Amino acid sequence: HRGGDRRHSAAEAECVFGALEFPVHAAALAPALLFGLANGIVEELLYRGALQAWLGRLAPSVVAIAYQGVVFGIVHAGPEVVSLVPFHITLLTVVGVAAGIARWRFGSLWVPAGIHVGADVALYLGLACRSSP
Repeated sequence: HRGGDRRHSAAEAECVFGALEFPVHAAALAPALLFGLANGIVEELLYRGALQAWLGRLAPSVVAIAYQGVVFGIVHAGPEVVSLVPFHITLLTVVGVAAGIARWRFGSLWVPAGIHVGADVALYLGLACRSSP
């Protein structure tokens, strides 16, 4: 590399990381984005926009954030995660609380909604588009 040029070729990257492939068909991106946008935005409006805001008028912010987080965690426990229910509820409660803190800290739904949409797109692509055995 001349003069501190740190650019690497695709061949060098493949040598280090292996073949870099996108394992999901491009046609799956449109429904994944549609699902992610619809679900992520609606859930943020419901949990952080409505529930947290309403509870925040009745109780301290910490209570509102914690309560909406617990509700978010419980609502996401379905039959597909029955063997993981306690872990799943705990994990999604933590996610809900983190989103609630972001909503409170930034005073906006944009940050939690953006993260939620991104997570939903990744979940859609990872779960709905996986190959069946």
